[in-house]
This record gives sequence, structure tokens and C-alpha cells, in this order.
Amino acid sequence: MKTRVLGAEAGLASAMKICDSAFNKGLLALLYEIISLAEHFDLRRELMEIWSINEGGVAHLSIANDRLSRSARKAYRFVDEMTEISDTLADCPELPAGFAREARDIYTKLIGFRPGGMTPSEEAIVAPFAEQT
Repeated sequence: MKTRVLGAEAGLASAMKICDSAFNKGLLALLYEIISLAEHFDLRRELMEIWSINEGGVAHLSIANDRLSRSARKAYRFVDEMTEISDTLADCPELPAGFAREARDIYTKLIGFRPGGMTPSEEAIVAPFAEQT
């Protein structure tokens, strides 16, 4: 295990974890929302096809598919993390906290997937977003 001293001020390690989680979980939430939007327009397969040939893109299919499928089974844990991130952002009035709250709502829709279960298909992942709440 590698450690790194961030400074003498208390809470810096927690702040670093919040920043890292905000990026990783936020990016995943955005991907879930985008594939669900594409599903709404019946374009999910076409979007995934574009991502499959976009080797240098952030949403390259091999990365997106793997991350979305694996992370869906951990989404129940991300709900609390996104709440914590939103609360932390609320302490920084110059930064908007809305995205973290919205990401929490995205993960709430995926809460039915759990570790140990089958890896969900794309169809299963987008299904909760089509349901009326």
C-alpha cells in the first residue's frame, strides 16, 4: 500500500477521497444517464456502435460496458457516497452541488442490482430509467 502525505491540515485525506469519488462516480452516473437517454430514443445500440470504434474516446465501448456492468452491482453503495459529495459541495458555495444530487438519484434507480448476482445486461441497466417514478 502506498501512502502520501497531503499536508498538515486535518481532513485533507477525506477531501481527496471526496474529489476522487466525485470524478469516478460522477462519470459513471453520466454514462448511465446517457445510455438511458439513447435507449429512450431507441438509439442505444447505435451509440454503443459509435463508442466501439471511438478508441481514443472517453466512452470507448470496452471501458464503458465493463464499468457500467460492474458498477451497477455496487450502485447501492454509491447513493450514500454521492450524498456525502453533495454535502461537501454545499460547504463550497461557489460550486454547484446539483450534479452530485442528480447522480445520487441515478444510483438510486440502480439499487436493485447487488454483488454476487448476475452481471446485468445493457437492457437490464437501462430498464429502471424507463420506469415512471
